[in-house]
Amino acid sequence: MEHPYSIPNIKMTKHDYCEIETALESGWVSIGQRVDLLSDLCKERYGVKHALPCCNATQGLTIAIKAAGWSEKPIKLPSFTWPSTAYSAQCCSSPIVYGDIDTKTWIMKASSGFNNIVVDTFGSEAQTEYPEKTIFDAAHGWDNPNLGNRGLAEVVSFSFTKNVTGCEGGIILTNNNELARTARELIRLSARMSELHAAVTISSIASWDNELKDSRAELITAYNKGISKTHTKQQIDIATNHSVYGMLFDTPQETMKIAMSLATAGFETKRYYEPIINTKDLNSTRYVYDRILCLPVHRKAHIHQDEIIDIINHPKTKTPGKEFLTRRPSEDNSNTTVL
Repeated sequence: MEHPYSIPNIKMTKHDYCEIETALESGWVSIGQRVDLLSDLCKERYGVKHALPCCNATQGLTIAIKAAGWSEKPIKLPSFTWPSTAYSAQCCSSPIVYGDIDTKTWIMKASSGFNNIVVDTFGSEAQTEYPEKTIFDAAHGWDNPNLGNRGLAEVVSFSFTKNVTGCEGGIILTNNNELARTARELIRLSARMSELHAAVTISSIASWDNELKDSRAELITAYNKGISKTHTKQQIDIATNHSVYGMLFDTPQETMKIAMSLATAGFETKRYYEPIINTKDLNSTRYVYDRILCLPVHRKAHIHQDEIIDIINHPKTKTPGKEFLTRRPSEDNSNTTVL
């Protein structure tokens, strides 16, 4: 694709490359000075007791579940999420109860009768009435105001698609001393972050703060003002970092027509999230997925924003038939329950 959906926010300086070279030459390439610096930076930034860098957010979420003592206990989580959320629960042998999302916020509400993994969908900050029963999948949550101080723990991703990236990596944020003690040991055994990834992450944080955050806000403003085609946007209850720009069109056919028009012009889009299970009993999840289209918001997307807006407002492709609509997830999904 000529214009990809994601471009990593990596703009390394000479100093950054020197940091990597120094780490390599030292022979100490894992959980060292730069990992500690990243931890301290996050603790100060979010006012949280413990910030535990790890190799990726999927491992971080798995470790958070284990450290919370939730292994083999039922966990409620949304079907409208990246598969890693469910994978982490499965790694802990925890039966999964799938909950529906809210049609307006696209976020699942926690339930008192379960341990819950609540997802900050597209970087929109979620909340919960049951903090002792909630772990937040805050993969897209970097820079939201209450990050690190919700629920038992929160797990942020530094993968290449996120606002802040280390190429790969993640971090567990928690104020729970016991959970942190167990998680720290599990990270040491199986999920260490390298000094190289920590150095890239620290550089990416600086880039986000100094440039990308404002640039992203300007792009979102341009999309909001320029797109006249009838659509519905995600309702933001608390705050968002605009990690993903998603919108719903009136029908699945209209969504695919616009997606195909953009693809013909060389612009890649995404339809987050393909539900993990068949959504026939999850009405809001199915409604959102059938109509959603997510636009590029990376650091170079503003160059083509006017062209993208014009294609959405005046799509050239014919309305597709049913054969073009994305397939449904399989109904064959054992050890799951739908709420």
